[in-house]
Amino acid sequence: MTDPTSGMRAMGKRVIQEFAENLNYVAEPDALTYLLRRKYRVRETPVKMEKREKGESYFTSPIKSIQYMVNVILSILLIQW
Repeated sequence: MTDPTSGMRAMGKRVIQEFAENLNYVAEPDALTYLLRRKYRVRETPVKMEKREKGESYFTSPIKSIQYMVNVILSILLIQW
């Protein structure tokens, strides 16, 4: 995967049901590792992303970015295992 943090996802009925019943993760890398561990087929398709016109990224500071990555890593290592 070249961009595990993009919010762009297309999912089939089985994956949506799996997420609804069993997934309590918010971060995109978290959800991706969840699917890969359960042997779901995951395919990456390039899309053109436009520059943000409104709003502000969650990653507005280095501290928020670090907190996000620490939370994702802890979730993948501790919660999913």
